[in-house]
Formats: sequence, C-alpha cells, structure tokens
Amino acid sequence: MAATATTYAVLIVGVEGLRINAVTASIAGYLLGVVVNYILNYRYTFGSDQHHHVVIPKFLAVMMVGMCINAAVMYAGIKWLGFHYMLAQLAAVALVLMLSFTANRWWAFAD
Repeated sequence: MAATATTYAVLIVGVEGLRINAVTASIAGYLLGVVVNYILNYRYTFGSDQHHHVVIPKFLAVMMVGMCINAAVMYAGIKWLGFHYMLAQLAAVALVLMLSFTANRWWAFAD
C-alpha cells in the first residue's frame, strides 16, 4: 500500500505540478515505489532473513518486469483507450500488484 501511495504521489505531482507526461511520471513513481516496496516486503510482508545480495537481484528482476507492464498499461490506457491517467494507473497497479506479489512470494523471497 505504501509503495502504491508513493507511485500515485509522484504521478500526481509529476503530471499536475511539473507537467510531465503521465507515462514518464508513472515510471518515476514506480521506481521510487520499488525502494519502499523492497524495504516493507523484506521486513514485514515476507519477513525474510535471507541476505540482501541474494534477494535484491531477484526482486529487481520482478520489479523491472512489473515496470514494463506498468508502462505498457499506462500507455495503452491513455493513448489507445482514452482513459484518464489516474484510471490507467489504477488498471496498471491492479495487474502489476497481483503479478509482482505472486512472483516475489514464490521466487524472490522464497527460501
């Protein structure tokens, strides 16, 4: 939830405040959310005791796939389907959250 809030905060500030393209702002927010996500997942969600050098490469692989999916959904939602950027982000978050949680649970943070 905190990573999603981070993503949305950067997205809104980027689009509304800085007038950045919504897809670009979404990617920036996603990348900042990755940091928040790792810290919270490592400590709380999965309670990992693995060394960071083992978990981080797998986690980043999952998150980079997620970033590409996020960007694709944002682009398609805005450019092809005519969605408002917030609705496109909602669709992206819903999809990426399910996929990344599953991949992190069964691969990146698995013992």
